[in-house]
Amino acid sequence: MARPRAVAEAGSMNSTAAVSAHRPPPFVLLSEVGPPSDAPGHGNQVLGALDATTLARWAMQMQEVDLKRGQVLCEAGSTALHVTFPVDATVSLLSFTRDGSSVEVAAVGREGLIGMPVLMGGDNSAWRAEVQAAGSAWRMPAHLLREELRLGGPSLPVLLRYVQSLAAQMAQTAACNRHHGIDQQLCRRLLQGLDRSRGDTLLMTHEAAALLLGVRREGVTAAALKLQHAGIIRYRRGRIEVLDRSGLQARSCECHVHPMQVRLAGLDGAGPGPGAVRRTLRPVCAARQSPQGLWPHTAAGRPSARLYPAQDAAPRTT
Repeated sequence: MARPRAVAEAGSMNSTAAVSAHRPPPFVLLSEVGPPSDAPGHGNQVLGALDATTLARWAMQMQEVDLKRGQVLCEAGSTALHVTFPVDATVSLLSFTRDGSSVEVAAVGREGLIGMPVLMGGDNSAWRAEVQAAGSAWRMPAHLLREELRLGGPSLPVLLRYVQSLAAQMAQTAACNRHHGIDQQLCRRLLQGLDRSRGDTLLMTHEAAALLLGVRREGVTAAALKLQHAGIIRYRRGRIEVLDRSGLQARSCECHVHPMQVRLAGLDGAGPGPGAVRRTLRPVCAARQSPQGLWPHTAAGRPSARLYPAQDAAPRTT
């Protein structure tokens, strides 16, 4: 790739460098690099990109929760009460028509969060957030994140970069649903599920896959039979075992992009990392210490009652 033309004037060069130092990194598409180095279950990528001070402050009000398959985290049209950061769970963002038909507009795992209306300054969700694969997650009250966004700070560029990456996934999904056949769409969705799962087996019926893709069940069954006859998958009683991932990738379209490959520059490796996320959050959440003085944005360094109401749920027990 050609290098940009050098700036002749030293003053202009210094000015450009100063501006770039405060500009959020642009959206980038990384090349194929294989499986992610941070195995599922170690942490959430957005939390891992936060600086240590911000993460420690958030930890005082975060809970580790178990997400069950089929659990609805936020219904379309309702107000989000929490922001959820999946660790090894997969959550589908579903859009519905008036007659009840549905389609998945995005899948969210450890690379993201559930609570887009909070980030965008709105109140009501435009889609249903439903758990497709059970697992663990971190959860914090939505009003705390709203306050963090209002005051700005180092977390704001990280969260906005994730907003852009999710918008890119939604746009690519829309293009895929319009221009690619069911065979390619099914391969793409299976790969997205594998990217966010612990192993090579997905709990998914043909009917569930049809609802996610917005197609007829018969079309999914025909596409799955082709994959099974080719020795790529094995399907039995709602369980899809992927036997040949490379073969599945070869049959998929370009719309499948690994959640650890499509990201914003600086979202990976900018913070303490996924292992540090768990080391920071779990001891603090277990101790349930008082957050007094750990939210420095409030007056005199003391959190207000508005920012710290009584908890409405117990933390996850291990």
